[in-house]
Amino acid sequence: MKKHLSWTDVLGCFFFAGLLTLVFWRQLDPRGIILFVAFLIAAELLTLLRWRVGLPCANCGFDPLLYGRQPQAASERVRRVFDRRKDQADFLLTAHGLIETQQRIQ
Repeated sequence: MKKHLSWTDVLGCFFFAGLLTLVFWRQLDPRGIILFVAFLIAAELLTLLRWRVGLPCANCGFDPLLYGRQPQAASERVRRVFDRRKDQADFLLTAHGLIETQQRIQ
C-alpha cells in the first residue's frame, strides 16, 4: 500500500478533470484547473486514509505509527486485543505462536 499519490494517479486526476470540464462547459475552461486541484486533494486524502487504516496488524492490533508516538498506548491496544480474544478457541489455535504469548501474559 502506498502512502502518497504516484504520477499515474496525478495523470488520472488530470484526465478526469479534463473530461468533466468538457462535459460541463463543452470546451476546455480554466475552471477545470479548480476541478483538477480538488481531485488531487481528494485523491491524496483518500490514499493517506487507506494507508493509515491498513497500517495496524490484523492479528494483534499493533500500530507502528502509534508506537512511535506513544509506546504505552500501543502496548495497551495490543493487550486489549489479547484480553478480548483469549477465550476464543480459533484465536488460540492459530499457528502464529499466540499460545506462548498468551501464557506469558497470564
